[in-house]
Amino acid sequence: MKSRAVASHSALRALLKEYLIGGRALEIGPGYLPLLSPVGDSSHFIDVNRHAAQRLGRAGGEALVGSAQNLPYPPETFDLVCAFDVLEHTEEDREAFAEINRVLKGGGTFIFSVPLFEEYWSPFDELAGHKRRYQPADLQRVLKEAGFEVEKFLCPRNLLTSLFESKIVRPLVVSLRIFLALAERTAPVLVPALYLLLARSPLDQFRGVGRVPWEDGHLLGEIKEHHVLIAVCRKP
Repeated sequence: MKSRAVASHSALRALLKEYLIGGRALEIGPGYLPLLSPVGDSSHFIDVNRHAAQRLGRAGGEALVGSAQNLPYPPETFDLVCAFDVLEHTEEDREAFAEINRVLKGGGTFIFSVPLFEEYWSPFDELAGHKRRYQPADLQRVLKEAGFEVEKFLCPRNLLTSLFESKIVRPLVVSLRIFLALAERTAPVLVPALYLLLARSPLDQFRGVGRVPWEDGHLLGEIKEHHVLIAVCRKP
């Protein structure tokens, strides 16, 4: 199933396939829009949303209800772990990074996205349930403490979001997310379709994934005026 914006979703899926050849993968917090294909026991999912986990399980993946801070898997289980728009929602993100490192095999890959820069904090972040925005240097330090090495990173840029974010895009996205949250309580069957419509819209924050060049190595270089970071890390 395609999700998020078509171009960005296909680019992210291609990235995940590049790092997963015949191995086992875990996606944390995919909700109704997984980037991993739900295929048997090679694709695992964990989400705090019971309805989303049940749907992923019916689609063919191994899905559990739980959080990134307490992953119910043995050490060194997965070759790839990914978490998009998840870690900024966790109360204790260091615990989550450590847990991800624990369940990842040596030489395995961790791919994730997080929002950047506290100075961009807004009511959107509060309504979205964010606990933080990351400074690149602080994120680099947290990853190192957890035992990860940054291989490469990029900051996708959505032109529409860049132009109208403060006045139009953020209020619209907040309104849509509130509506989806209410819809899930009353008509959970409709929510995947609503998410899919939202994901195909020009508001998708990952639309620039297929166009922005990757940067190698540490996060301490020049990262300016970007709201989102995608990083590829390695467990030595």
